[in-house]
Amino acid sequence: MFANPTADDHPQTFLEVKMEYRLAANTQLKNVYLAWFDVGQCGDSSYDLKPGVNVTPGTLRLAYSGTLLGVGGHMHNYGRQLVLENTTRNENVATLNARIDNQGRLLSIPIAYFLQTGGYRLNKGDTLKVTATYDNISGHFLPEERWGLWWDISCPTMTPRCGSGWSGPNGNATLSQNVSI
Repeated sequence: MFANPTADDHPQTFLEVKMEYRLAANTQLKNVYLAWFDVGQCGDSSYDLKPGVNVTPGTLRLAYSGTLLGVGGHMHNYGRQLVLENTTRNENVATLNARIDNQGRLLSIPIAYFLQTGGYRLNKGDTLKVTATYDNISGHFLPEERWGLWWDISCPTMTPRCGSGWSGPNGNATLSQNVSI
């Protein structure tokens, strides 16, 4: 979703996202949360890359129900693809194919939206599988530098933590989240 397209690292850089809203006529405000699913089962998301293709899966059993409105991914250089599956229903939820340059630098990763169908329903007890694929064309071992995770927009009953999300103070709809890049 956010990537540094240059070869220069910026370890002290962060991004602050603030989402504001305006209600349309005759509508009600709904709680919306950001959710997190990753190949590290919501622990340490970093892992080593061997030279060549690396496929890393992780599973998560949901403690809460909710509806996904959209999903986006986060990968680093050499990232090729993120796949989110609902293994309880044997359904592919989304496949995001990253765009990279000739050196393997990540240029972009798409976002999948489910708004046109009213969202993708997740039920308490569902098992999700996240699979990250990297193609390390550098020819070198890269220690603890890769991530495979999803930032999801869900509504309305996911709760804060892994497989859930964040809400603003007093349930307000303004979200501020620092993201390292």
